[in-house]
Amino acid sequence: VGTEQRPAEAVASLERGIALLGQGSGLPARRVQRACDRILIRRRGFPRYWHVPRVIVIGADELQGASSGSGALILVYEATHARLQRLGLTASRFGIDRLERACVKRERWVAATFEGTFDWVGFVDQRAHGEGWSRAVVRRRFREDLLGRGLPAWLAGLLARLATFRHPK
Repeated sequence: VGTEQRPAEAVASLERGIALLGQGSGLPARRVQRACDRILIRRRGFPRYWHVPRVIVIGADELQGASSGSGALILVYEATHARLQRLGLTASRFGIDRLERACVKRERWVAATFEGTFDWVGFVDQRAHGEGWSRAVVRRRFREDLLGRGLPAWLAGLLARLATFRHPK
């Protein structure tokens, strides 16, 4: 686990999440290990998987105050993206909605294995039935992420309009 500026709370939350994935059969933890070489915690931004360096990137703002289950589910979701991408199932070929549904399905499966009183499957369902993954929503999220990185609004808007959100061949 690497960080830009080691936010201790985010690292601790993620470490608890990794330990939670290792409980039981340990299959989700092994899948995360196979999916990536590193986990990078950035100061802010949406969770994502970077294919070329095999890195799962998570924004510290996603992990601040989050429970271990939430961090674990983010890892499962992004590791599923990585696995599908390795199989050649990218958003441009498979369709972004189908890709996201596959990731949520795996996330629900892992959430059902968590013990405790909190309804993790309900948590996944509530988050999954949000705005959806239309091109407009993805572009808006991409623009917000660029603005969060300090790009001027005009440049973030231009890049969001020009982005194709396809995996390069």
